[in-house]
Amino acid sequence: MHKVLLATDGSDAALKGARFLAQLAKTVPGIRVKVLHVMDPIHTLVVPEWLNPKEIEAQVEAHAAGVMKRTLDAFREAGVEVESEILKGKPGEIIAATAGKEGFNQIVMGAHGVSRLRGVTLGSVAQQVLNLADCPVTIVK
Repeated sequence: MHKVLLATDGSDAALKGARFLAQLAKTVPGIRVKVLHVMDPIHTLVVPEWLNPKEIEAQVEAHAAGVMKRTLDAFREAGVEVESEILKGKPGEIIAATAGKEGFNQIVMGAHGVSRLRGVTLGSVAQQVLNLADCPVTIVK
């Protein structure tokens, strides 16, 4: 069985990756797809001290749920069933570790995330996953 982990952050590139993988999944018998979104822990975010950390965490979790819904919609529209999970931690490390622990054959992810920092190189999370993962990584731009 071919197992593919789709890492999503809600960016345009990640949603293109979801649509790409949804179409691929329709043509590959027995493929198993898991959608993963990794939230940075609240303590790593730079926020003014006057903001309530619980409110910020609630907003981050609501954002994560929205990211997951938009991503899963791409698979629903294609008629493809997938698993999904939202985790907390450093995205690159968690994505690579999840792929290794759960025996995925491939990772699909966007070239750049939602950051405004875009250059001629890959985004930092994509680069980290390429460096850490033991399986092939497909980068979608």
